[in-house]
Amino acid sequence: MTRDRRILVVEDEPLIAMDIEAELTSRGWEAVICVGTASAALKLLDTEEITAAVLDINLRGSKSFQIADVLERRNIPFLFLSGDSGESRPDDLKGRPLLSKPINYQHLHTVLDHEVNKRT
Repeated sequence: MTRDRRILVVEDEPLIAMDIEAELTSRGWEAVICVGTASAALKLLDTEEITAAVLDINLRGSKSFQIADVLERRNIPFLFLSGDSGESRPDDLKGRPLLSKPINYQHLHTVLDHEVNKRT
């Protein structure tokens, strides 16, 4: 990884978020910013510059689709995580990568690297 790579992780389960953070940090991401709600993520996107994002679809009663829309408009690569099929995604987001939980970290890194490289 190159310097200044900052990744946003939106995950409402603290232990999963900590696990993802540790994994991404070990793979060279300069900063891993974890938040647990859509509103916190949207506020963060107003003030922080990020390189990529990992979005849990289900966030304690809400969905991460509004975050995905902002990322898409800004051409920031992202992928979804879900403990279910992810079929609740709107049609315009069904083409975005979806990884199942429990997370296969090798697959996460492969998909994330692919998404970042195709947008740079």
